[in-house]
Amino acid sequence: MSFQEATDSLSVMAQNLNLAPLQEPDPVPFTFETIGWKVLAAVLIVIAAATIIVLIRHYRKNRYRRQALSELNQLSGAEQLGHGLITLKRTAISVYSREEVASLTGASWYAFLDETTKGRTRLSSYEAQLTAYVFEEKVPAESDRKAIVEQIENWIKNHRATS
Repeated sequence: MSFQEATDSLSVMAQNLNLAPLQEPDPVPFTFETIGWKVLAAVLIVIAAATIIVLIRHYRKNRYRRQALSELNQLSGAEQLGHGLITLKRTAISVYSREEVASLTGASWYAFLDETTKGRTRLSSYEAQLTAYVFEEKVPAESDRKAIVEQIENWIKNHRATS
C-alpha cells in the first residue's frame, strides 16, 4: 500500500464516522475589567513615581558638581589650573565639613583627595608640580597641566559625597 492510498483511506474512514462539526466555546473577551489589571496599573504608577522622585533628588543633590565643572570648563590654560585648585578646595569644603578639609595642605590634602574618590583620582602623583605651581608660580608642562585638570574633573565627578 502506498502513502497516497493510506491517506485516502484515512479520509474515507473519517467520512464514514459521520462526526458532527466541532463545537467550540465562545471566544473569551480580553478586557481590563478584573481587579488584577487595576492592581498592576497602580503598582506600575507607584514604581514610575518613585523612580522619578529618586532621579529628581539625585539631580538636585549633584547640582554642586555641575556648577563646579561648569566653572572649571569656562577657563583654559594656567588660569584653569589655578581656578581648578580653588574650585576643588571649595567643593571639598561644601561636601565634607570645613573642619575636616580646610586645614589639609600638601601631601595630606592630596592623600585626602585620593582617598575620597572612587579610585579614579591620583592627584598625589602630581604633588611636586602642584607645589611648584602654588608656591613658586611655576606652571607645569602642558601635558601635566592637562592631566592635573583632568584629575580635578575626575575628583569632582567621582568623589564619595557624605549624606
